[in-house]
Amino acid sequence: MIESISALDFIDLCANRGLNQSFQKVFGIEFSNIELLNVFKSSFVEQGREVDRYFSGDISKDWIEGKFSNLDMFAQESLIFIYDSDSISKENLSLILELSENSNHQIILFFKKDMQKKWKGRGLKVKKPAFWEGDKIFRSLARFYGVQVQRDAYPLISKHLESNCDDAFSIVETLKTFSAQEVSVEQVDSLLPKKVVNPFDFVELLNTKKLNLYYKKLASIETFDDLSQVLNFSISHLIKIGGPHGLEMSKNKYGRQIVEASSRWSEKEISSVIGRLKSISVQARLKNKKAFIETMKASITK
Repeated sequence: MIESISALDFIDLCANRGLNQSFQKVFGIEFSNIELLNVFKSSFVEQGREVDRYFSGDISKDWIEGKFSNLDMFAQESLIFIYDSDSISKENLSLILELSENSNHQIILFFKKDMQKKWKGRGLKVKKPAFWEGDKIFRSLARFYGVQVQRDAYPLISKHLESNCDDAFSIVETLKTFSAQEVSVEQVDSLLPKKVVNPFDFVELLNTKKLNLYYKKLASIETFDDLSQVLNFSISHLIKIGGPHGLEMSKNKYGRQIVEASSRWSEKEISSVIGRLKSISVQARLKNKKAFIETMKASITK
């Protein structure tokens, strides 16, 4: 059986060493990103366990039968990590599952995606963090690695992570290299980009249907890449406003804002604005200055 778990819960499990209780002789794990794999590996390093590492290219029928043969039963018990398990054939994965149960080895198979299509044993699928969870991910990782920052530095980090959730991992990795017991506000500030385009600053204008101001703000963006990022986020946001809205939408502030904004928009209006944004997005991806011309035109349209 394969269970799903949030990235936050997974980090907490690693911190509390709760994952060891979940493992059988052979176990599959699917990660959404490499940083969560590093968290997992770090939890084993702290326990002082030695690991034998293999990649999918090392795994053949002969290797499996040799590793789990009667002759190998007398070998020292070992923990085996097998990376890139997506590339191992179904037949060989089934053979690992069949023969490993009676061995003295513990095997953990790492998958990048669609583990359930090939793996029939027990497993854990770690879901990709939601884009609004950047601050929580950072705080969980900081606790896990023992990284401490001054209290006044947290607002700087939280603001940046509003639209850059994935940066939580790289920020913590960098902060781990600092020798200071507590990282200062100045040190944190030096790590963060000085000018960040935050898509959330734009969706609030969409929520309140202030389209002229929205397009004027779009026209103030300086790069095609930033423009593309905001446009893609805005299109996704408008689609959410159009619904449907399940009960889960009320579980966080972002979802509640979407439900509230839906009362201001008709389906026809949403479709029209999305069409316009998609047209501008095409020009932005082509790095055509027409993209910025169109945003300026839109800003003066009544």
